[in-house]
Amino acid sequence: MAKFFIDDLSAGYKDVLRRAFDYFAASLCIKPSDKVVVKPNLTYPVYRPGVMTSPELIYELLSILRQFTKNIT
Repeated sequence: MAKFFIDDLSAGYKDVLRRAFDYFAASLCIKPSDKVVVKPNLTYPVYRPGVMTSPELIYELLSILRQFTKNIT
């Protein structure tokens, strides 16, 4: 069965990402020996909202992922 997670980002990414990781039980899926690849959308030399992945999102995502594994690229 497919699962979906929808939330409001008006207060930032940190709490929303934590809730999403909890909702999808990331601690059961990502083991310390796992390698995680993050591929942000970087299409311009400078950040463009709505076009590129937010630097804040990348920062918060990597902060959370580091709690599960150090093997992140």
